[in-house]
Amino acid sequence: MTKKLSGIFTVLLTIVFCVQGEVLFEDDFSDVVHSHKSWQKSNPEFLELSFTNGTLKLENTSDEGANFAYYELGEENETFTYSVKISFDKGQFAGIAFCMSSGWVIYSLLISPEGNYQYGKIGDQNPVLFSSYIDPSTNIVTVSKKGSEANIFINEHYIATMEVPQSSDNHVGFLLTQSSSAIYDDVKITDEFLIGSKPSTFEDDFEDGVLTGWSGNLYMSDGAILEEKNGKLFINTTDVEGSYANSIRTDIDPGDNFVLRVEVSHKGGIASNVYGLSLWGEEIEQRITFCITADRRYTVMDGYDGEYKTTSSTAILGEALVIDNDTYYFVDTLEVVKSKGSDHLCFVINKDTVTKVDNVAYDIVQAGIELSKNLELEFDNFSIKELSPVSVAWKRRNVNRPKAVKNSNTAIFDILGRSAGQRFNYLNRQLMTSPGLYISKDQKSKIILKK
Repeated sequence: MTKKLSGIFTVLLTIVFCVQGEVLFEDDFSDVVHSHKSWQKSNPEFLELSFTNGTLKLENTSDEGANFAYYELGEENETFTYSVKISFDKGQFAGIAFCMSSGWVIYSLLISPEGNYQYGKIGDQNPVLFSSYIDPSTNIVTVSKKGSEANIFINEHYIATMEVPQSSDNHVGFLLTQSSSAIYDDVKITDEFLIGSKPSTFEDDFEDGVLTGWSGNLYMSDGAILEEKNGKLFINTTDVEGSYANSIRTDIDPGDNFVLRVEVSHKGGIASNVYGLSLWGEEIEQRITFCITADRRYTVMDGYDGEYKTTSSTAILGEALVIDNDTYYFVDTLEVVKSKGSDHLCFVINKDTVTKVDNVAYDIVQAGIELSKNLELEFDNFSIKELSPVSVAWKRRNVNRPKAVKNSNTAIFDILGRSAGQRFNYLNRQLMTSPGLYISKDQKSKIILKK
């Protein structure tokens, strides 16, 4: 299995979570008297607290709204880190509350056993997101506040930074949605501030069966199938009714010198529908997609305006071939390259630079895979990482295509020396009757066919 974040980022997180500041408050619920005195109920009629075996079980019996228990940290503590272990019991969401003030102005981080989470000021329209970092059983959630900034973490993974009041009563607590219960333990509040930052690199070979690292960013339509199996990521949108694009993304800070890469095979669906890679900025309109189609065309869209306008390219291998009831799937390698000092992004298909996008004036904060409906695709070896010193320049690569040779029967052979035709075009590929490597007579070009 390969699932990598940058080494610097990993070390940073290790250091951050090992550093111990001054402890402002802690409770492991082994001293029942101490715990009873520390925690107050927002609504005693519907909130039940029970202490058993060094844990707190909190239950919200109301079927109409959330309830919480809180500890009065004090407004003088404007910088703090609040961490707690939460085990799910029943219901929807369980989590923590923080930066609480009189009048019940409350900020929260809520998680669910299904991997969903939500954060923000209670009462606002906070979106429900997904994180593969959430365990269906037990999780450690953390908020770290300094001034008007609060970083949130789930199981020591940085999730997001949010804006909070610079000063408040700073009560902290446990929060449950209606008809829910959870078990809390190992509460600790210190005077330190944990720095949150996105990784600069990310790699996924889809070997572990879970989408770790695609935190909060699975934007799939109803009816879409998304699963890791046999070391690949399989996405099926044939039963999707909506017309908007489907995407999965990872949070990233790649800087200005990177290559985004994925391998993809078209397994079925409409050959003219687009699929490929996407990059995103902070604002919703800051989006660039780099896509291909199975009928061997490519497109780039900057933003959301207009329709996909595709251009033909022989660099694309595209849809599978069916020969004598055998199906042969092609693998296209897609790359988006940004070289340090340049002002454009290059779209590279199977090592052939086909087009570029100029003047990208915003920072990239997310990268991922994007596809339309009515497609069956298989992805592998997704990565975004620093570009090697050998960069991809903006110019169309002179590709040596196999050509027919005079006074010779054929120019292309399979690995066993069998004829595969005289020209290296789409129709000739149907003559390639065995999986393997095909080369021109002068060994300058090749194509790999997988059965």
